[in-house]
Amino acid sequence: MSAHAEAIEILMNGSPNFRDIGIALAKNCPELFVELHSKIQYVAPAWMTTVINFLKGNNIVSAVKETRNATGFGLKESKDICDNVAYCLQLREYAPNQITNDDMFAVFKQLLEVGRKSSKGVAH
Repeated sequence: MSAHAEAIEILMNGSPNFRDIGIALAKNCPELFVELHSKIQYVAPAWMTTVINFLKGNNIVSAVKETRNATGFGLKESKDICDNVAYCLQLREYAPNQITNDDMFAVFKQLLEVGRKSSKGVAH
């Protein structure tokens, strides 16, 4: 059986532990792991889609609440995230081919990192 066929067999019939597979791949073939990781499409958590839908409906209060609930960030960090995403949505409305869904989720990810750094040690 070829390695390809064996891999498909494991995925289809087994119950692979993807975390362990990822760790083993990172240890044994770090270059391949990095390459594969960069090719995997980011799937946004459901709360991000909910926030985007709130913002599309101009419901900033609900968007901020959802962001706070999902991230544990404070009011300021959550509002900053929502304001930036709302701005991207406005840009997208005027230039739809310029900003994709992947771009939107990339903005979310970057803003979350900033929010994590700024809210460390801050009581909520």
